[in-house]
Amino acid sequence: MSGADIARFPGGPQGHTDILGEIATAPTGAAQWLTAQIGSTGFFINWLQSGQNDFFQIKMQIDHRFGLGRNLDDIHLHYILSAVPAAGSTIILDWAYTIVPIGQAVPVIGSWATGTTTFTFTGTETTNTHHAHSVASNIAPPAMQTYSSIIFFKATRKSSGLGSDTYAGNLGLLYVDAHGLADRFGSHYATTD
Repeated sequence: MSGADIARFPGGPQGHTDILGEIATAPTGAAQWLTAQIGSTGFFINWLQSGQNDFFQIKMQIDHRFGLGRNLDDIHLHYILSAVPAAGSTIILDWAYTIVPIGQAVPVIGSWATGTTTFTFTGTETTNTHHAHSVASNIAPPAMQTYSSIIFFKATRKSSGLGSDTYAGNLGLLYVDAHGLADRFGSHYATTD
């Protein structure tokens, strides 16, 4: 590594990595996901059902390998399909996220960054297969970012009502995580450089 690289990346070389977190849903009610096995594998996961507007939410801690002020690449969904999709059928996710630094209050969800993402299928996808799609991209940090900031992310499958998706099957949640370009081994102090 050159001297310029060392100056730019003080902890060492850069590389993309995952930020992991805990996935949850509504504890009760119509938007609560279904728990069922993947095919006949005997392994159970949670599913966003068709026609029900189920949602999931996740919280993730941004670790110290990401320098302050850096955008994250994306938040993406790893999933399984319960049925082979028709060509051109869609999954639509309405989403919202915020990043909360240490010492800051969690804002009301109406003030979070929002968007809609559509997955369009070719009809060649298969069931019980691991798929992945980006849901939100170019995630900007908050103005007062600290190390160990928390990402709050919520997505609703828009599968009922006007403008709903057209995939008739259920969407099995394998994992949701964020990607980013890590540029150091960690911070010098607990919450700052």
